[in-house]
Amino acid sequence: MAPDQVPSPNAPVPADVGKFGTNVKGNFRQSSMEWFRRLRRRPNRLSTLSILCAITCINAIGTYLFSSGFLLTRKELDQRNTCELMRKYGEDPDAEVEYCWVKHRPPKVVLVVIDAFRFDFLVGEANNSREALFKGRMPKTQALLEKSRSCKLFKFLADAPTTTMQRLKALTTGGLPTFIDFSQSFSAPAIQEDNIIQQLQSNNRRTWFVGDDTWQDLFPNTMVKAMPYPSLNVKDLHTVDDGVESFFPDAIEAINEWDVLIGHFLGVDHAGHIFSVDDEEMAKKLDQMDNFMNRTITKLEEKMLKMRKSDPDVLFLLIGDHGQTLRGEHGGASKEEVETVMLAYKIGREKDLHTEYNRLHVCDDCQGHSNKHCGQCIPELQQIDFAATLSFILDIPIPFGNVGSISPLMFDLLSNRSHDLPASLMANAGQVQSALDAYNYYTPFSYDHAMRIRGAYSAILQTSEEGKMKSLATYFKIAVGIARAEWNEFNEYKMACGLLTLLISLFFHGAWLLGALCKFGCSDGKKRKHVYYFEAIAILISTVKALAPYSKRFLEIEAQATAFLFATSQLIVRRELFANTSSLSLLFLALFSIPLSVYNPLAFKGQIDEASCQSKVCSILLKVFAWDEWTDKFQILCDIFAMISMVLLWRFLVKPQVAWGLKDVFMFLPATLLATYRLGTVSLHLSSSVWIGVILPRCLYAIMIVHSVSSLAQIKQTSFSTLFLTVAPVMCLLHGRHGEIALLSLCLEGLLTHIILQNFMKKQSNSCIAVLILSCLWYMFFWHSYFATGHGCNFQSLNFIEAYIGFEDFDFIVQGTLLAFSTFSIPFWCSFLLPVSINYSIHSTNDTKRAQSWYEISLAMCSALQTLTLFVASSSAGYQRRHLMAWGLFAPKFVFDSLLVHLSQIGITLGALYLKICSNQDAGTVKKAC
Repeated sequence: MAPDQVPSPNAPVPADVGKFGTNVKGNFRQSSMEWFRRLRRRPNRLSTLSILCAITCINAIGTYLFSSGFLLTRKELDQRNTCELMRKYGEDPDAEVEYCWVKHRPPKVVLVVIDAFRFDFLVGEANNSREALFKGRMPKTQALLEKSRSCKLFKFLADAPTTTMQRLKALTTGGLPTFIDFSQSFSAPAIQEDNIIQQLQSNNRRTWFVGDDTWQDLFPNTMVKAMPYPSLNVKDLHTVDDGVESFFPDAIEAINEWDVLIGHFLGVDHAGHIFSVDDEEMAKKLDQMDNFMNRTITKLEEKMLKMRKSDPDVLFLLIGDHGQTLRGEHGGASKEEVETVMLAYKIGREKDLHTEYNRLHVCDDCQGHSNKHCGQCIPELQQIDFAATLSFILDIPIPFGNVGSISPLMFDLLSNRSHDLPASLMANAGQVQSALDAYNYYTPFSYDHAMRIRGAYSAILQTSEEGKMKSLATYFKIAVGIARAEWNEFNEYKMACGLLTLLISLFFHGAWLLGALCKFGCSDGKKRKHVYYFEAIAILISTVKALAPYSKRFLEIEAQATAFLFATSQLIVRRELFANTSSLSLLFLALFSIPLSVYNPLAFKGQIDEASCQSKVCSILLKVFAWDEWTDKFQILCDIFAMISMVLLWRFLVKPQVAWGLKDVFMFLPATLLATYRLGTVSLHLSSSVWIGVILPRCLYAIMIVHSVSSLAQIKQTSFSTLFLTVAPVMCLLHGRHGEIALLSLCLEGLLTHIILQNFMKKQSNSCIAVLILSCLWYMFFWHSYFATGHGCNFQSLNFIEAYIGFEDFDFIVQGTLLAFSTFSIPFWCSFLLPVSINYSIHSTNDTKRAQSWYEISLAMCSALQTLTLFVASSSAGYQRRHLMAWGLFAPKFVFDSLLVHLSQIGITLGALYLKICSNQDAGTVKKAC
């Protein structure tokens, strides 16, 4: 046998294999060859499909174990506070019975909540015409700050996640939100723990409510009068707001029939989701809010003049539950999302005019004190302090689980008070300590944290009256810090088991990949004469992308960084095409497709910020592809042209030399319906028409469902290209404007990659480097396809408005399905087509065993890269679980990476199953077309 020849798998094994004699080198070589022979036999025992199924299950188990230890909710205590307990905390158990625990006459409270109300909507200076549409857009409300000393403005700071249900829960309970509650944003369950609304009912206070029906879901059967409106139809800008506006005048007239009046507006939030912040519709909404505030306060002031002196004052509170980004997104922890407004105005019988807030500016360097250069600084108030402060004002028990403190800045808004602030804060501290002791009992804190919080509370009791305020401030700061650190009960054991399972999966991938490489023949002793430096760089780029989630900075610019890495890897691989191809059309397509894919309209709108690009080349490209500056008609023509081009592209790929038939005409029907919808909604502005806005999209959905079901029923006679063309118009529809251009650019990228790698495999048929490059390019293409369509690894990038195309009312199953399809359909198709693309690319060789090895190496490498991404996202989230940005950055990254990785592995497995069923029926035509 020749020294470089691999023995046949059925050849007899020499008796002396593995025994070390005098010729150690020869025996070691024989032993190594025997090990390789055995390893080469093992992959044949399990089919590729079975291995993929096993890997998918292992990764699912690892992800479940890690998430069950990482994404835990805190334990909700069912204890309730009472007036007796509050008096006991304040060391005044024998207080007068007519008060609960605060000796003052509580005012009536009017609470107005504006959803997604940014801080600069009320306080801000516009530097250009676009900013003038939203910054400082409420001058009438600003005027309140100049006319009365009883009006105070705060920068209201929320905690992530910045979604309505979590914010309302935190505002009414005084607790910190948990990340896992995000899953309940669409179906808010009733709050079981102690909260302000239930305390109002328990203490015979009457609450009226109108607006967002989330309140009704969170606090059922607690309102004396409630008028909820559906909140999840983001296309509806006016129903909820108009209902609140019509309800308030009559409610103010009936002021003696309620103690707390709550109104929750949604139009600002919905306008941001649909149009973005710097849009004319947002300006109209803010003007509407400003006029409403002015009318309501004027009416309250007139009503107070008619009231008796013995009647209580009215405290008007305007708050935002969270902010929003310029694109109208929220859910994260960026400055724009967590900063909102709280305006408190005590309406009494006297008018105390002053000029304290005659200049409204925000100064980052004056720490809440006035500054001669920038006017009056706005004090900050944490939303976690709202429950304690409002309970103090209303003289009701602070919710049992509250960890916030009473705001001293709100103390002077009370009337006829005889209860001093230190006594109130002392009762507040006793309540917080009682809550932390209860949590420590059920879910023990770390020893250092437990001793620290008890020491801080003991210091208050031992401090003299002069230093008590300072000790109380120190205690509340420590208490909130420890609550933030201990609120989530991380199960490190389950997290470690999950990471270990994913690590085992990586080792399993390594064994599979090594076995496929041995079967390929990489162990035949041949020395490679060439080192593919450029190809090594392409592989390195994929590895960098997989390991990048360890970097916080990378996660902040992940979409832009992925686009850059994708374009770089494509240029590296296409260098040979540029050098050896004489076709000018192919060269132009190869050059043009990269900027079209990276800077397509969806990527430009969703992820690329022109101000952040310093390169002149990038600036030129951005200006060239600034699609939104073109006229609507020209945009429509481009979209229709892109859709028709995609249909023709796939038609000639599947049947390049076959005459047109009825089935080919049928393929144009979904595209025709989509083009009609675009013309009707954008050019003709007929989106309100039932035929255009509802019937046409539902026809597209029906065609896709019927054709998909019939195709699955006859899977052996169905071409994957035909199935893709049925789904493609719906994907374009659910990606909004310019979805056609984005999808066409991705199709061109995939086709060019297929052509280049097929030619490369022909030239390098004896090298496994081409197969590895294919895997790395697919990995980069998979993640680029997700980001290039305007999505991101955060909840605020979800396009809720697209889930309502064709529907007016909210249905959890329907809108959830459409949202999932819009977000994950393109990455899923990239995964499904991977086995198909690999199978077609390796038809350039006549060696069946080598082709099968190429197939296994590619799938093993792709799956290994995705599993590495999952492991890195999980380990980085676990390592950064105490980081300030844990719930705003690392946890969403883990959630989305987990979903995308599992989706990709399911898609790869289904693609391999499709090949096994259909027996490569399309290989010949695709090979001819390429």
